[in-house]
Amino acid sequence: MTGDPLAAQAIIAIIAASAAVAVLSYRKLAAERQRCLNSFARLGVLLKHLCARLEPLADPARARGGGQAAPGPDACALAEFQRARLAASTVLLGASHPTGRAVSEIARAFAELDAAAGRLPAPAGRAGEDLRECQARVARARAVFNGTAESYNRARRSFPLALFTRPFGFRKAYLYPVPEESGEREEPF
Repeated sequence: MTGDPLAAQAIIAIIAASAAVAVLSYRKLAAERQRCLNSFARLGVLLKHLCARLEPLADPARARGGGQAAPGPDACALAEFQRARLAASTVLLGASHPTGRAVSEIARAFAELDAAAGRLPAPAGRAGEDLRECQARVARARAVFNGTAESYNRARRSFPLALFTRPFGFRKAYLYPVPEESGEREEPF
């Protein structure tokens, strides 16, 4: 018995179209995931820069801009700041993917670091300007990361991309929590 050549061609066309949709869907998900990972890595780099910019706070003479006469931080606040800075740096070393645990640990460590830095005297002059600029870059990078994570998560949930998320290991990206805003926004320094 010979089959209908038209039916065979239709089946081949359906299989080819399904394969094309699968390949395009996988490529779109992979590209979205890579954008998310790149923005997470960029945020990590900027957070490391922030740690470096905060380093002069550990040395009261450098924080005052050359040893001007000003009261230094108390030993307890300084020790808390140094512990928080070490904890934040350590957390960054272990975070390579935006998993829920990694993102929450980074956010918690940097919230503690920001609180500890707020109890120390603000750096003067150029060091203070550099620190504020670095904090602004971190805030922008956090917003970019959250945007790319939302875009990736939307792509994961859309059809037909949702068919490929679990079998190919496309895990959910977690958002970096935005610092809580009160009625008035306070600068840490």
